[in-house]
Amino acid sequence: MDEIRSMSDVESPDEREIGPSWKVANPAPLALFAFGFMTAFLQGATTKITDDQPTKDFTACFAIFFGGLMPFIAGMWEMWKNNSFAAVAFMSYGGFWLSWGLYMILKSANVWTGQSSNTPIPDYSLIKTQEMMLSLWGIITFCFFIQTLRINRVLQVVFFSLMVLFFLLAGGIRSETCNKVAGWWGMWVAFICFYAATAILTVDVWGHEYLPLWHVKMAPPAAAVQRSVGSVASSADRPQQDK
Repeated sequence: MDEIRSMSDVESPDEREIGPSWKVANPAPLALFAFGFMTAFLQGATTKITDDQPTKDFTACFAIFFGGLMPFIAGMWEMWKNNSFAAVAFMSYGGFWLSWGLYMILKSANVWTGQSSNTPIPDYSLIKTQEMMLSLWGIITFCFFIQTLRINRVLQVVFFSLMVLFFLLAGGIRSETCNKVAGWWGMWVAFICFYAATAILTVDVWGHEYLPLWHVKMAPPAAAVQRSVGSVASSADRPQQDK
């Protein structure tokens, strides 16, 4: 049975040859579980399932280690496996949660506020800043979504749903209705992350894809086809040259 790659199976043969000679464990389930957990945990406050401020304070601790550090390390493993897409995605979202956790800690310690400096800033507000930050993350996630069109349908749903979540959160900065919708949509994002992580982990443990990922069957890149044709042509010419 062909091995199910963690996030991408489109690397060229030349790229795979420079990878490690020993087998590296699949880090994708760790990153997906971590991101899904953090998303559901934080949106518990938005949906009013849990209390708002205590949840955010508690989430900040998990954001530093489980939500941030674990995906970042998983991304480094993916980089070692020559899986550029997974490495960039995991390390990016790991950095997102590390940054969010650090901000919440600094805010709780009264270090990063408009009144913490010697000269208080009048009308200090993070509304526009948060809107821009979340919108930019929506754009970055859209760029990741484009890459999943060559991988599988489940990851397409993960990244498309996550992109929508970021834009809903950006709109929710000013709109309470939009913020509530974002909270419940975040629960859906967490569910599909858990599904993807479980599906990939099941393949590694059981050796069979019991939970379908719906892999995309696409023609190889033109560069790979050209290399293959060139290799065949070279092999065909070699016997003639020997004669």
